Amino acid sequence: MVHQTLMQLDMECTFKKEEIQLAFSHIIGRAVYPASESATSKWIKQNSGVCEITGYDKDKVTKDKLYQISHKLFLHKDTIEQNLSHKTNDLFDIEDKIIIYDLSNASLEGRMKHSKIAKNWKKQRETK
Repeated sequence: MVHQTLMQLDMECTFKKEEIQLAFSHIIGRAVYPASESATSKWIKQNSGVCEITGYDKDKVTKDKLYQISHKLFLHKDTIEQNLSHKTNDLFDIEDKIIIYDLSNASLEGRMKHSKIAKNWKKQRETK
């Protein structure tokens, strides 16, 4: 399901084919088996079929390669996030919205005898 979602989002990037396959393997691995790169590399090699789905050679999977692809993904984070935002907006026919809540007239109810937040809030209200 994760692979199918990644394919539907059609991530446009300048990564090489093998890097995309490794990135997808890592993303799927983290979604299905959230663990460290070391544990994820062992899981991919020993207990999953993720490389059969992504086409990446599972014998090449190492924790260091997962660290490297994670770093590369992070370097392109802003572009990837913008692309994903546009794609999901188009896919689900939604618009970005910013909602601002006015909490200036908030109140607290109950005794709140031991609440630091309530004590600070009360002090701020008394000084106004």
